[in-house]
Amino acid sequence: MSEPAAVVDSLLQMTSRLRRDRGALSRLEAGIAQSSGLHPTSLRRLVELWLGGASPRSLGRMVALAEGRRPAGRVGIVAPGNLCVATWQAMIEALVTGNTVRIRAGSGDRLAPGNLVRLLAETDEELAAQVELVQFERGDETGWRTFFDGLDALLIYGGDPAVESVARRAAEAGYAGPIRRHGHGVSLGLLPARLVEQPEQLMRLARGLAHDALLADGRGCLSLRALLVEGGLEGERGTRLGKLLAAAFADCAERLPPGQIAMDLLARRRLLVEEVGFLAATGDDGGWVHHEARAGWAIVARPSAGMHAPLSLVDLGPGARCLVLLPLVDRQQLPAAMAPLRTWLSGLARPLAAATSIDPLAHQAGFDRTCPFGRLHAPDADVPTDGVSAGTGLLLPAAAGT
Repeated sequence: MSEPAAVVDSLLQMTSRLRRDRGALSRLEAGIAQSSGLHPTSLRRLVELWLGGASPRSLGRMVALAEGRRPAGRVGIVAPGNLCVATWQAMIEALVTGNTVRIRAGSGDRLAPGNLVRLLAETDEELAAQVELVQFERGDETGWRTFFDGLDALLIYGGDPAVESVARRAAEAGYAGPIRRHGHGVSLGLLPARLVEQPEQLMRLARGLAHDALLADGRGCLSLRALLVEGGLEGERGTRLGKLLAAAFADCAERLPPGQIAMDLLARRRLLVEEVGFLAATGDDGGWVHHEARAGWAIVARPSAGMHAPLSLVDLGPGARCLVLLPLVDRQQLPAAMAPLRTWLSGLARPLAAATSIDPLAHQAGFDRTCPFGRLHAPDADVPTDGVSAGTGLLLPAAAGT
């Protein structure tokens, strides 16, 4: 197995080449837009952000984690099927911490692992050879038993039921090593009360909000699902905010068109739009809707949801390029409001200027990371996911006598 520092050198050579060589970048992205249903523009933007996160600083921090420790050995990765960059991130983490990898591609994104390995082989054939690619159908019992054989650590990505199903299969196959479960996750935003009254500054922030909600069609744990509006959404205050956000979404949607969104999510988005639209028309709760079906996005406001009670996953809406606006009395309420969601919290976007007052509350609430609006999809390679720090389960204490 390659030493962590040598792995980082090879990865940085590859990412540097991808930034300047359009041909190499095209080979990395080849077929993924079609097989995954992502729009090519969103795919290119996601790859750009992923390359930025695989920086010398972030990969160097992973190398520091490995100092004085030893790799787990062979790491099995059951890859996600929603975003290629999540698959690549899992592969890189395992390699940088000195492990070899056996990876089963996600059923919705079968090309991502192989594309990266082929590009990596053009830089470092020895490192690429440390990745074993396997593919079998979800119900293939023999395929699963073969996959688990000889693994020393296991990373499972997918929806919560699928993750638990794979973990059960692993136990039944006799696997007894560490398991990292990466199930469902959600990211939110928090808009401070004072900014609702500052249209020029709010418009700048709204562009980032639109980017976070529309990029990747709301897929994955880094997409913006809901915006918590400090001080509430009642009356003219909420109406003005909605119009401004709608203008930003309309502009961003021209640059980030929708891809192929799953029919069940589209149905859930339509039901939510119709439900809130009906309540708005009858005047029952003061909500409102901005919906552009052709551009494939929606913004809905629910002024009464969660104002004085904890929130649930249902309150956050379906994703799928749909942003739900929810009231928050004040930012101090954040940990209590998030309590039922703690298991699923990923990122919290907020204005950079409010970081000092919001970030401690966000970490108390259980968010893995905080970032400025517009940067939810741009984490560093070593940031925690699902409450798990990079390298966890992939590194062991140094062997006695070393």
